[in-house]
Amino acid sequence: MVNAQQWLDNDYPIEERNEIEEIFQPEGEILEGDLIIENFPILKEINLQENRLNLVRINNCLECETVNLLDNHIITLEIINCPKIESLDCNNNRISQLPIELNLETLTSLTMTKNNFQINSDLSMFSRFVNLTSLEIGKNIAFSDSLEKLINLKKLKEIDIVETNIRSGLEYLPGCLEYLYCNDDQFPELESYKKSDEDEDDYYDYQSWKRDVLTRRKNELEVVLTNFKLTLSKKLFTSKKTGIEGIGERRKEIETSSKWACTKNIIDEKKAEVFEQVISHTCDEMIKLEKEVTEFQSQIEVSLQNS
Repeated sequence: MVNAQQWLDNDYPIEERNEIEEIFQPEGEILEGDLIIENFPILKEINLQENRLNLVRINNCLECETVNLLDNHIITLEIINCPKIESLDCNNNRISQLPIELNLETLTSLTMTKNNFQINSDLSMFSRFVNLTSLEIGKNIAFSDSLEKLINLKKLKEIDIVETNIRSGLEYLPGCLEYLYCNDDQFPELESYKKSDEDEDDYYDYQSWKRDVLTRRKNELEVVLTNFKLTLSKKLFTSKKTGIEGIGERRKEIETSSKWACTKNIIDEKKAEVFEQVISHTCDEMIKLEKEVTEFQSQIEVSLQNS
């Protein structure tokens, strides 16, 4: 094994760092210990996978876009003043928390599979990276949160939650998601949507599942609306009938009195008032619900188009 810092300082001396665009794994060597990579002004890529690194600090690498540190022993990862990082792969390490200064806007791919996150870690730690298209956090049993915490990730196309305790919030993932990797027992409702990718790994066709769910909801909603209209129609008819009968009984009482002539106009006015109140209340109720249903149906239509 080779001391990582000594290797870097020897192979990438300070006086040459203004010209370095890539840092790659030394052939036939395994790096160990702590490593500080800093002040590489045009560095684009760091690829140091399959080593024995414990601490990695990447500082002041203004053009760096890709960092690959998979299969190390990293406990602490620090990324400072590296505003252009798009891809970070830390699969199979011992990391317990994300680097605080990762740029929220540029990061599109994040792989943190098989690390040492604390029990009941909050998935919202990933929600700030709103431009993520790929998120891999599988083999971390510490995650047991709801996928609702990732509702801000509107551009996500791939997510890996295999061997986690995540079992809820499926409906909050975006319609553009193409690949969902998880265990069979995490979301049994996806059973009929299982497929295999190019590497013959099983995944679930989330888009098809969500489209089917939204279509079913739309159909159910239409049935509910139809039934509600029928119920209101019956209610309106019954209210009218009750109002008429009540006024009729009162009219008979009044007709037997000597004041019938004087009160006839009052009865007619009361009957009209009852009709108006019944119709107004029922129509307002129907219009309000129909408006809510129409708005919800529009949301479903948009979701179906986007899925």
